[in-house]
Amino acid sequence: MGAGELVRVTSPHFVAGVIVGQRAAPIVRYMKEWPRERIERYCRTKNWRCETITTPTVFYRSLAFLGYAGYKVGSDGSVWKVQGGLKKRLKTTGGYERVVVNLPHASGRRGTKNVAHLVLEAFVGPRPPGMVCCHYDGNVDNSELSNLRWDTYSGNERDKERHGTGNQGVRNRAAKLTPEIVRRIRALYATGEYSMSQLCRRFGITLGTIHPLLHRKTWPNV
Repeated sequence: MGAGELVRVTSPHFVAGVIVGQRAAPIVRYMKEWPRERIERYCRTKNWRCETITTPTVFYRSLAFLGYAGYKVGSDGSVWKVQGGLKKRLKTTGGYERVVVNLPHASGRRGTKNVAHLVLEAFVGPRPPGMVCCHYDGNVDNSELSNLRWDTYSGNERDKERHGTGNQGVRNRAAKLTPEIVRRIRALYATGEYSMSQLCRRFGITLGTIHPLLHRKTWPNV
């Protein structure tokens, strides 16, 4: 047991996976290069649960236990039909990657299931009460296990704030500049963590507006 094995880390606030010595979900990214023994030791100090899931480099789980007999899901976000190769991935209008799977209805009807949810349910476990599926990098098409976690709604909102996909910006057509917002934009830009484009999306303004704002050609007295 060692490098390459998949470990599930469960805390009161999140459930995440670590591929020992290779990859880790961003919320536990500091464990990325840790040996299994160090992960276990750290989890004990935090009173977190640490469990070995499986050992191959690429992990696959049957979806039969979720009611989708004949299908399996990979930790890389791929969904496979056991006798027929990779299934075609579909997208909803909201952009979330989905895959068609056989639902266990006697009527024989088909339905859709979110790929990210399949990955987490198969490798991490059922969604804990009050938690949602979070994509650390903000790319909803990236359904690799290392990019996913169950987390709280507030954790998901912090992700959105970080990568500029929250309910501000272009989604909020009522967004207007005020001295307080101008100060906030300048402070965020000064951290070096946000580009002009990200701030434009977040606050619902254009590059033509933000560039002179940041260079104090507009709002010079704020």
